[in-house]
Amino acid sequence: MKNAVFALLLASAIAASAAQSVGNVVVSRDAERRLITVSYTLAEPGIVTVAFKRDGVTIPEARYASVAGDVNKYVAATAPGKTRTMRWQTDLDWPDTAFDGSIDADVTAWTTNNPPDYVVLDLATMTNSAPYAGARYYTSTNALPGGLFDSRYFSEKLVMRKMPAAGVVWRMGSPDGEVGRSSVDGLESRHRVKLTQDYYIGVFETTYGQSAYMFPGTSYANNRVDSGGAGDPRCAQGNVAYYYLRTPEKVGLSNYDNPESWLIIGALRDRMGVKLNLPTEAQWEFACRSGTGAPFHNGYSLPNTTTYGPAKVREAGWIFYKIGQSIADDEKPYGPRPVGLKKPNAWGLYDVIGNVAEFCYDPYGAYVVEADDGISENPVGGNVYDSSKKRVLRGGYFNQSADKCRSAARNPEGNAGAYVGYGFRLVCPVTLY
Repeated sequence: MKNAVFALLLASAIAASAAQSVGNVVVSRDAERRLITVSYTLAEPGIVTVAFKRDGVTIPEARYASVAGDVNKYVAATAPGKTRTMRWQTDLDWPDTAFDGSIDADVTAWTTNNPPDYVVLDLATMTNSAPYAGARYYTSTNALPGGLFDSRYFSEKLVMRKMPAAGVVWRMGSPDGEVGRSSVDGLESRHRVKLTQDYYIGVFETTYGQSAYMFPGTSYANNRVDSGGAGDPRCAQGNVAYYYLRTPEKVGLSNYDNPESWLIIGALRDRMGVKLNLPTEAQWEFACRSGTGAPFHNGYSLPNTTTYGPAKVREAGWIFYKIGQSIADDEKPYGPRPVGLKKPNAWGLYDVIGNVAEFCYDPYGAYVVEADDGISENPVGGNVYDSSKKRVLRGGYFNQSADKCRSAARNPEGNAGAYVGYGFRLVCPVTLY
């Protein structure tokens, strides 16, 4: 199944890979200042990225992460007689290499509905009057200034990865006989699903450092809790209730786009102009699986129900070590851990297994499965509204056993239920707004 899914994803990516035309590209090289300047024109607005080459061979992106100017962002069309410019001060990124006059540049302009794989949103400065102004785009994490684990990406900035989901048909839920599978009818029924749009999802769970920028002005601001992180801004934010994120509403995608402005997600949307939200369960599971149908994204299957903390699962997430043990497997204080310390899944997402369980938009209930193995398109949980309906947590948390952290595992919680192991990860459309 894994190979088939990836083949579909590759075909989808190739079909959507067309970029906008970039004209009049001129590369200027100043050996004395070790400065490379690139000018270009755009007939239509687009998201501009660059790949520098030496003697026709692409230079690793980390070598020019400090490139500045009209690059790695949304750029308006060029007025007649004008040009756009970017600059690479080579000695900042590549001080151990002599300036090379053979360096050239490939400039690409992406459409807003088919942007690069990564976007970085500035939680501190983005406004709804110009949401693209605070967004920076990159083709890989190697191109991120300072690298993915720079402290900025755990505080004022949010790194998100594009999920190549549009048009892909895949199996959600778990097959009969999967070890740890829920015995309640319908809760993990395996069924075919198709999401019609790509989307961005957080590379990391929301952190304690980011909460200072996410929560101001909301009812949750005074309840910010650093549980087990001892002040570490990289610690996953726990103690979150669904009600603090967005209050319950009638089930359906029409309501999915209307979160309350006085709580976390609504306030973020109003301030930043980006349609940030909780993922639907289908979005979450598609991202977690990253192309595999196995119980865990690294291909592992539990051998039996008494294996609570196998090493293969612990290498991908903070989970319970042994049944009856009251602390996580590293024997540090009870609570969430800093994000990004375990191995990521195939799409570079960290901590989708363990650490903090992540709220999804959907209410908890049996899946609505199409007859005759039909395809559920953009599904959203149960289809009966109930204001007291529990919500869904995915991925498990630091004090749960491995079976509760499977890709298909679903854990219920009341709307107002908050716990040190409950957190969240954000999504948004590729067009941002």
